[in-house]
Amino acid sequence: MNPHDDELFAHALELPPGERAAYLATVCAGDVARRANLDSMLAAHDRAAAGAFMAETLIPSNSTRPIGEKSGDRIGHFQLLEKIGEGGCGTVFRAEQREPVRREVALKIIKPGMDTAAVVARFEVERQALALMEHPGIARVFDAGATATGRPFFVMELVRGVRITEYSLREQLTVRAQLHLFIEVCRAVQHAHQKGVIHRDLKPSNILVTLQDGAPVPKVIDFGIAKATQGRLTHATLFTAVEHFIGTPAYMSPEQAGAGAIDIDTRTDVYALGVLLYELLTGRLPFAAPGSTASLDELRRAICEREPPRPSTHDATLRGDLDWIVMKCLETDRSRRYDSAAALALDLERHLNDEPVMAAAPGTFYVLSKLIRRHRVAFLTGSAIAILLVGGLTLATWLFLRERATLERARYSEQKTVEAYRAALRQQAIAAEERARAADSRSLVAQPASRAEILDALADYYAARGETAKADALRADAREARRK
Repeated sequence: MNPHDDELFAHALELPPGERAAYLATVCAGDVARRANLDSMLAAHDRAAAGAFMAETLIPSNSTRPIGEKSGDRIGHFQLLEKIGEGGCGTVFRAEQREPVRREVALKIIKPGMDTAAVVARFEVERQALALMEHPGIARVFDAGATATGRPFFVMELVRGVRITEYSLREQLTVRAQLHLFIEVCRAVQHAHQKGVIHRDLKPSNILVTLQDGAPVPKVIDFGIAKATQGRLTHATLFTAVEHFIGTPAYMSPEQAGAGAIDIDTRTDVYALGVLLYELLTGRLPFAAPGSTASLDELRRAICEREPPRPSTHDATLRGDLDWIVMKCLETDRSRRYDSAAALALDLERHLNDEPVMAAAPGTFYVLSKLIRRHRVAFLTGSAIAILLVGGLTLATWLFLRERATLERARYSEQKTVEAYRAALRQQAIAAEERARAADSRSLVAQPASRAEILDALADYYAARGETAKADALRADAREARRK
């Protein structure tokens, strides 16, 4: 069996049957012979699963049909209790460890006839990757070994849980509860990255939620296609063909879905976390999965070339922070994504704490609104005090202005009264002077005493007004009149 075909076959088995044809059409790229060989291998596997013998492409005609393990069998210190999972190349059993301690575990073993070099290499990658982990959010490895026939197995923590998306729907989690759960997933992935392991296949079926002391705890599982950030996870040779890609199409990053998919770093997992968060919040994938409305090639082009619709197009309540956070994860250019799963978790915590998020460059109004929401009680108290102060100041100012206006009106009225009085006195003086002149021109010339009295009266009037010079002149005229 060609090692390339071996690995393609193993990955095709991991896909739902409805997605396999589209996957093979892409990876075979017109190679009719390879496509026919892979189709026959898959058909043989399906017949075997239904109880038939393995096809000739997998088992030589002169060999006997390998029989897999079943409930009740023993492998080393472990008693198989029931089959709880099955992939294309391996089977997972719930088992009981008898010694040195008694506990229930999960035992994963390669299927009979599937222990080719490529499959064994991937199995060893998963076993070694899990052995590196020491985090409550990642299933732990307890033991490893091989059966009497040489097929490898490993024993890990038994995770009794459901997919994170299924748990969210079943429990009708609020967005806030979803984010708290998702942050724990980010922390588990960050731990893997710190151990030098990229998962490369983060999706709901690989993140199970279990209950511990009544609280939900997400567990990351299935590191079967994990990749080391430096060096190798195992000494086995694991060849990834340039012309195909590894992973689940709908959750792949653009660099993972592109040709070669060799230049992969931890930001590939950040992209997958973005897809998972998108699905968790909206119940939809950013791009249609193959087999629904898009082929595998169409999905690859969409992932590499298009920007998905914002989450708020499906749920308006997600507009703002969560739009920005998810879309930053799903950037086609990985340099624009979060640098790590920890940075993503930190931004989600900022959102939950009503702090400005780093996913977008916020303006002054955005920062101020976050500050108000974060300190809502203090702001409301301060606002009430400010309103009272402003109200009191406004009332005092209004009273002051009203009093000043009253005083101004009183002064204006008094001024008008004085001006009217002065005008009346002026008119009286003018009239008196005119009468004096008239009398002087007619009869007073002959009556000096009367004229003198009139002139004295006028002098007194002008003196009262402060017109001293005029008053003195009139008194001089009065004295002259008396002498005559």
